[in-house]
Amino acid sequence: MQLKPEQFLALHPVFSRADLISLMSKRNIKVNPSTVNSHIDRWVRQGRILQVKRGVYVHAPEGTKGRVVFDKFALASKLAPDSLLSHHTALELHGIAQSTFRRVTYLTLSSVKALTFHEIPFTPIRPRPHLRKSVYQTQWVDHSVRDNAEIQYTSIERTLVDVLDRPDLAGGIDEVWRSCASIGGLRFKELEEYLVLLGSSGLIARVGFYLEQRMKELAVPAGLLSRLEKKGPRSKVYFLRADKGPRRLISRWNLIVPNTLIDDSFEGL
Repeated sequence: MQLKPEQFLALHPVFSRADLISLMSKRNIKVNPSTVNSHIDRWVRQGRILQVKRGVYVHAPEGTKGRVVFDKFALASKLAPDSLLSHHTALELHGIAQSTFRRVTYLTLSSVKALTFHEIPFTPIRPRPHLRKSVYQTQWVDHSVRDNAEIQYTSIERTLVDVLDRPDLAGGIDEVWRSCASIGGLRFKELEEYLVLLGSSGLIARVGFYLEQRMKELAVPAGLLSRLEKKGPRSKVYFLRADKGPRRLISRWNLIVPNTLIDDSFEGL
């Protein structure tokens, strides 16, 4: 059965070589590597597709003259076999980011390099070492489909922890704090499991402080805060060491916090 390129490209504006092989297999076409390569090479010569990196392509409809419109999240999902969209990109996918960023961040255990395609930087991030490969893509992960591509991104619980851990990957602490203020609900068991797994007492303090400030809105269990408090740092730590503005010590968490992050009605002082 002959493969119709217009049909495939219309349904897969962002695709990988593996996607093409999978489609051919489903259509009972004998998959020959040279046949796959010939399809891709011909489409490149004809200007129907643009290569993003080896084995990853975007559809270039006629008349675009090389300036294609594509879903950046769908493309990021193809850049590594275990691509897991994260940090500010995950905030955007959850619909709570205060700003829309051009950059896309994704977690991967693969050895891939950062790249820029059509002025959009795609930045791979190595997960924390505590995240074993067996749980890396199976727990604290959400799924959706964009441009016929299945994408994986960190759950809202994991995203909250990750952006408080690395605010530099999410636009800075002000962007993080404003975005996380829009979180409407959390699965506290999952949040606690992930946070404890990472094993950072300073990070536990940050998350604990955030949860305590939003205790009423999120209906945070008091028992959770007590458990996190016991795992927090034993000596004082800075929420942001580089911050030079006015700061206060939140004694419960041994956390020195910028005044800009403290709600005037916060009862933990």
